[in-house]
Amino acid sequence: MSTWIRLECKTMLVGWTSRLPGEQYAAWVKLLQAVKMVGERGGLIAKNCLDPSQLKVWHISRHAFDRMINAAKEEGAIEEIGKTHFLITSWNHYQIDSTAAERKAEERERKSQGVTVTLESHGCHADIRDIQDKERMSTFSPGGQAAETEKEPPPPAAEGSTKRRKAPRNATSAQPREPDPIWDGVCAAFHLSPVTKSERSRVGAIVSDLKAKGASPEDIPVRLAHYKSEWPNAADTPEALLKHWDRFAKAPTVPADPLWPHEPPTAAQVAEEAHLLGFP
Repeated sequence: MSTWIRLECKTMLVGWTSRLPGEQYAAWVKLLQAVKMVGERGGLIAKNCLDPSQLKVWHISRHAFDRMINAAKEEGAIEEIGKTHFLITSWNHYQIDSTAAERKAEERERKSQGVTVTLESHGCHADIRDIQDKERMSTFSPGGQAAETEKEPPPPAAEGSTKRRKAPRNATSAQPREPDPIWDGVCAAFHLSPVTKSERSRVGAIVSDLKAKGASPEDIPVRLAHYKSEWPNAADTPEALLKHWDRFAKAPTVPADPLWPHEPPTAAQVAEEAHLLGFP
């Protein structure tokens, strides 16, 4: 098997790779080289072949590699096959030009072997039938593209039948969240509407710590008001309030005005003072 790959110079000037910083572009080239060394055909590579030790050999940081992978996914240049492998979707584009006889021989070999792609290099061995995600069944086409397996719709229920049709396995329904007064109190006090996984994780961490401190839903707006009164110019975030939770159990003490150390005089005292000074 040839170990050459085709890398056109124009990719540095046009296309999505032209927008990659230097280290990320180098990571893309290194990935193509690794796929060529690991996979015989199809552009498939196991993720465990791209561990930190391998990136260290390439002199590529994990941050740059992950940014490159995310950019490639957005452009459709990379797909994830199951949870353990990456697929270069246009892998044929990076192969060297072959003769007509070689192309026909490769086509006959693919037909004889089916659509199975095997990895045997650097201790990596996998069959694409074994690495497909159980929740996302797909087929691997000879062109190197992963396609969703089409399922025939269930037959219609007979007339007069009262048997309920079972929902498909992959059908998901939104489960209502169990009531949590602390969660609701945090969202109401800080005007939060957590939807994404990271947003819900953030609120969940705050709620967990508040519960550990024995907080009640009524404490949250009260201590937040104390926080704003003490530090009106500070950022009023859930994390900041949690950090100073114990400090604001009570309202902050307002220091006395040194220019007016006593209570203001009453109207009777003002009238008596004016009479002594000769005012009517």
